[in-house]
Amino acid sequence: MRVKLLIIFALFIAGCSNQAAYENIQMNKRNACLALPPSQYDQCMAEASTSFDDYEHTRKEATSE
Repeated sequence: MRVKLLIIFALFIAGCSNQAAYENIQMNKRNACLALPPSQYDQCMAEASTSFDDYEHTRKEATSE
């Protein structure tokens, strides 16, 4: 059963666009921010709110050097 779930998960991930995968990861990060104390919440949410375009720009700059 576990192997079947892993295969389904792998197929699902392979079918996602980079942007969809990134947005899903960001959503999970924002959900994790909810468990933080108020003093860390705003910084966590700011880090989890980077747009895909900003992420792509930063990634391309880092890989082109």
